[in-house]
Amino acid sequence: TRQPDAAKATLERALHSLARRKHVATIVKFAQLEYRHGSLERARTVMDGVMAHHPNRLDLWSVYLDMETRKGAGTLVPDVRRLFERVSSTRLSSKKMKYVLKRWLDWEAVHGDAETMGAVKQRARDYVQLKAGGEGVDAGAAAGADDEGGDTRAGAGDDEDGAPSAEGSEDDGDA
Repeated sequence: TRQPDAAKATLERALHSLARRKHVATIVKFAQLEYRHGSLERARTVMDGVMAHHPNRLDLWSVYLDMETRKGAGTLVPDVRRLFERVSSTRLSSKKMKYVLKRWLDWEAVHGDAETMGAVKQRARDYVQLKAGGEGVDAGAAAGADDEGGDTRAGAGDDEDGAPSAEGSEDDGDA
């Protein structure tokens, strides 16, 4: 028997007990558990909320992509493609964007076709051209200007390490 209300209450109690710096990691773990044992839509809603507050955290995007691309997850190819579009439409450092675009291209090689792979490659070319042409321009918005539903919000906490790891990641305290 699934008890979403009890799980949510447990999360709330945990957040009251834990230090603020551990809130994001706890919420992400809750979303992963929802994904595996609860509702796909509730898990997505939780992750969307986290990403709204931390759009430049590649480690969190990576966890979200892992959840969506895992085999047997019941995720449709267009949903995963939209998530990759969202990630690539955020303001990320060049190193992080390279990781995202490479991961997207690898995923398209398995689940897409020559046309979708070409679209990812074009997005990468556009990003490189934009970066070379003007550092002060909103790279995420320009890279995703022709995409519907692209998330171009910018956050303040862009770390430069680019290492996609949910384990041991520190929060910037504004969860």
